[in-house]
Amino acid sequence: MPQCYPIETVTKFELKENEADGWIEQSDVQYLLRRACIVSLQSPLFALRSSLSIARITYTGGYVLPGTEPMDGQTSLPPDLEQAAIEQVASWFQNRDKLGLDTVWFHGGVYEKFSKLDLLLPVKATLKKYERWNI
Repeated sequence: MPQCYPIETVTKFELKENEADGWIEQSDVQYLLRRACIVSLQSPLFALRSSLSIARITYTGGYVLPGTEPMDGQTSLPPDLEQAAIEQVASWFQNRDKLGLDTVWFHGGVYEKFSKLDLLLPVKATLKKYERWNI
């Protein structure tokens, strides 16, 4: 599954069977882009190749940041994700003096405990809606 969502365009498919030959671009690959995050192939890229083949896809994707007008094929950052980011950064800023080192113990050796930087509950809930599963 592609790491950057949503996918805008797919530019090439490549196969690699061994290190000596490297990546070899595949032409005329028939594919379908579903829900801007799933690339379905008409047939496997390495159907007649070695079982050790690996494939990679080159694509453009991601959200357009706020304040930027999206072009054709681009997707604006959803408002709820933008608001969640603002709230989280504001929380970190308000608690900036409490971030980082939590406990220091100088007696009998060095003991340092760093605080865990949890996300705000509303931010976690918003991110949960955009979670993707990898099967």
